[in-house]
Amino acid sequence: MESNFFSGSENLYKYLVSIGLLMVVLSIYYPLNEKQTLQISSSKIRAELKAMSYEIDENQKNVDKIEKRLKIENLTEYQRAQLIEDARKLTNKIMLKQFTLNGKIEEVEVRESFVSYYKWIMFVSIPIGIFLMIWGFGRWKIARKNEDEICVLEKKLLELQITKETNNISSLSNVQDVANE
Repeated sequence: MESNFFSGSENLYKYLVSIGLLMVVLSIYYPLNEKQTLQISSSKIRAELKAMSYEIDENQKNVDKIEKRLKIENLTEYQRAQLIEDARKLTNKIMLKQFTLNGKIEEVEVRESFVSYYKWIMFVSIPIGIFLMIWGFGRWKIARKNEDEICVLEKKLLELQITKETNNISSLSNVQDVANE
């Protein structure tokens, strides 16, 4: 027999079913979404690394050209300073991109370390969610069955009361008819 807290209220079981379903869906969706995001980020970073590698190679070629030019050509001090400044700007630009890219790589590595936690959460949450759904559905079915039986009994009780009242009214009218005769 159910306690008064649970009796007459199947909403608790509906909520348990809903919570179980939500746990299962979120336990599957969130880790898969996170893995997909990480894969996309990783592929973007790999593309940026290739581009940066190309830029570094080009920058090195430009620096080599500048060094050759400084050694071979007779340039004024201003022209030498300008060439050296251009080489520094290219190098600084590449270094800033490298720092940014290193930050992105670290972010992906940290997020990848959390994937194992997501897997653990998934392996714990899915069975709990399935248990809550099955148990909630079972209890909900029992509560619904009990509610249906109560409704049937209440209907029979009302029919009996109506029959009794009809008989009382009939007997009163028969008594009145006999009294009137």
